[in-house]
Amino acid sequence: MSIPRIFGRFEYYILSPLLTVLASCTTTVRHDLYRVQNSVRSFFYGPQQQNRQYAFMYRTPSARPYSFSPQYHYSVPATQKPRTTAKPAVSKIVKKTSLPKAVPPKTRGASASASQLLGEIGVRSRFVSPAALNRASHPPMNPTFITIHSTGNPNMKAGEYAVAMSKGLPSVRRVGATGRGMLSWHFTVDDTFAIQHLSTSQQGGHADFNGPGNRTSIGIEMCEYKGVDLNSVIDRTAKLTAYLMKKHGIPLSHVVPHYHWPRAGMKPSHKACPHFLMDGGKPGPKWAAFKNRVNAHYHRLNAG
Repeated sequence: MSIPRIFGRFEYYILSPLLTVLASCTTTVRHDLYRVQNSVRSFFYGPQQQNRQYAFMYRTPSARPYSFSPQYHYSVPATQKPRTTAKPAVSKIVKKTSLPKAVPPKTRGASASASQLLGEIGVRSRFVSPAALNRASHPPMNPTFITIHSTGNPNMKAGEYAVAMSKGLPSVRRVGATGRGMLSWHFTVDDTFAIQHLSTSQQGGHADFNGPGNRTSIGIEMCEYKGVDLNSVIDRTAKLTAYLMKKHGIPLSHVVPHYHWPRAGMKPSHKACPHFLMDGGKPGPKWAAFKNRVNAHYHRLNAG
């Protein structure tokens, strides 16, 4: 019996039921298992045979990869191209890439409903309790701004931030403060999905301590861990921002970087954040390109 056939039976009778049981694991563990399984399957069957093996494994005529129920579904980003067997041409001149690109993805021009846009983002929720933030309850908020951040952490993904926030994330201690508060924000975005931690009608602690940035703005953190597809993170964030603008009636002029909010007692007062969308530590062409991307997705919603 050939090795691929042996592996196929092992996958059908042992690995598939095991992964179904492990579907209740944390998001990070589950997705890592899927990637390992996909790599092994690609080694034995080759990329052209993967869809046939998915169909065999899940007993459907044309199953998509990882055909679990929607809350466990691992989707390939809309901007990602399908794999092919042809080897890409190798150029002798390697051009240095810059982020973000002002050129919109292919989905940009198509109209979309709110639910379709949320599906493209892959929004899920893991709400943090007031106790984890040393609060008796979450202060209410009527959002009029959206604040964009970058995590500055080369190791943590969105799912790991959800776990960490539920246990408490201490903030930096500012000059003259008697203690340290807890960090909190509304959404964390990586290159696979976005996780919501707080209701958009509740205040977070992400911008300027007790200032208007925290009292009036929805905070979105963009992940930048090693190996991340940063362009995918930026585009998911732009889509999420457009959705929140539409939902809460927030104008594009009120979509701001963390840099926008001065931090009392901190030097420098204005933080260069999100740093990969700043030019010389301040908003410039990169930030303008990001806002153009947000605006394009916002018009998709209006067209839909």
